[in-house]
Amino acid sequence: MKEFDLLPYITYFKNLAGMHKAVKGFYIMDINEVMEDIRSDLLYPALILNSVSGFVSPNTTRDNFLSTVKSGFLVIDHLEDPSDFALEMSILHNTFSIGRQLVARILQDCTDPLSHPYHLDTASVKFEMMDAIFNHDFGFMFTFDLKYRIGDLQVDPDQWLSTAKTTLSGF
Repeated sequence: MKEFDLLPYITYFKNLAGMHKAVKGFYIMDINEVMEDIRSDLLYPALILNSVSGFVSPNTTRDNFLSTVKSGFLVIDHLEDPSDFALEMSILHNTFSIGRQLVARILQDCTDPLSHPYHLDTASVKFEMMDAIFNHDFGFMFTFDLKYRIGDLQVDPDQWLSTAKTTLSGF
């Protein structure tokens, strides 16, 4: 396992969205980006990558630490007429199916440690139906934990001054 790096992480999910035949849009969970595109040209179905959080824990079998990154995404589609219950059910069925396929692909990709530096904790995979979010969008949110290695948690002296700066922006 390699260390967590945000840019390759985002790139992986963008490529994942681009490879799925049904997904037409990819966004990062910046609510302003999504809301701006909803008013203009959000493409559906869309994969929206959630923000990440996580924690560090010791790896009891090795000298390195592990990082658990709590991750996830939304798969949404737009319902023009919110009173069209049959279409809403179809959208929910389709977005759940897309989300399951994305999770299946992530799990498959995790079997190649050279090209995918993380391990998907399958016991952590959860999903939740999302209805009437944003502007008549419906779909599913999938969340899961990814495990990464942290090489060390040692201080790099080149990153530190010997005395604190006297002026900093803010308080």
